[in-house]
Amino acid sequence: MIPECDERGYLPAGVHDASWQEFAERYAVTEHRRALTDKLALLVRHLKAVGCRALCRRQLRDRQGQTERL
Repeated sequence: MIPECDERGYLPAGVHDASWQEFAERYAVTEHRRALTDKLALLVRHLKAVGCRALCRRQLRDRQGQTERL
């Protein structure tokens, strides 16, 4: 579950597990973001197809150093 953002618009510190559906519903809210999310999903499928499973387990770091799992 992805927690609510604080008053500054940031997620609380920590790892926030979420399904792909929850991630997409939360962040793919504009046409541009949906296109980016679709491309990310395609990348993940291609990486899995060639045996790379690490991307889904790695943490993505934003510019504030907070993390979120895909």
